[in-house]
Amino acid sequence: MTTSPQAKRTIGELVSAPLLDGLTAPLTGFENHRGGTVLGPRPRRWAR
Repeated sequence: MTTSPQAKRTIGELVSAPLLDGLTAPLTGFENHRGGTVLGPRPRRWAR
């Protein structure tokens, strides 16, 4: 995983449905940053 600065700031509320066993409630969060993250070649999805 690598993170690098982006030209525009990302701001907003996130809501997703978990894909992990045992989690049923929506996953929520707020992002406010200028970092862009690139995952490795085989990332595991936690939500959709």
